[in-house]
Order: sequence, then structure tokens, then C-alpha cells
Amino acid sequence: MALRGDQTLISLMCNGYVYPTPEWIVSPYIGLGLGATEVSWNDVSGIDDSDTVFTYQVIVGAAYEITKQISLEADYRYFAPSDADIMAGVSAGNIADQELNVISIYIKHKL
Repeated sequence: MALRGDQTLISLMCNGYVYPTPEWIVSPYIGLGLGATEVSWNDVSGIDDSDTVFTYQVIVGAAYEITKQISLEADYRYFAPSDADIMAGVSAGNIADQELNVISIYIKHKL
């Protein structure tokens, strides 16, 4: 059975990073994030509910310093919210295994 509707994840994370070799041209880094995620179902087969759950992420990446203020960075993030409970009428369902694998490439500007 295919479910129709929208699921959204909105997260607030606090991340910490370690750059073990900042003097390298391409500087690898690792990070860990802790926070919360609101998992929402919007009209998924008639269900409208949300749950806020604990979330963590593990980050591995590399940064290339273009100038002292600008760097090009790429990272991989394993993003894992806890299981969410969604109510459908009077019964609850559990949304498990919401892990995400995210690859990002971005430019960072330091103030």
C-alpha cells in the first residue's frame, strides 16, 4: 500500500568539530552533533501529526582554504533521529529507522 502526503523533518542541532591537521592544504575534520528533530506527517493517508525526538549526527569532511575567510568544504553526515510516535485517530504508530545519509558541498565564509 502506497502512502500519499508529506513527511517533513525540522532539526535544531548543536555541532562540534575537530580539525586535527588545520595546516594542511586540504584539512580533514570530524564532528558530532546533538539536538532535536520534529517529524511531521501532513495528510499522509489522512494522518496529520508530529513528534519531537532526540537526534544525533556524525560528520566527516574536508575543507580547502581559498582565502583566510573563505573555504570550500565537503562532508558526509550520518543523521539519525530517534523513533517517532505518530497518532492516527486513537491508535499510535511508530516511525522507525529514519536515518539519513547526507553529502554536502558548500562554501563557508568566516567573519
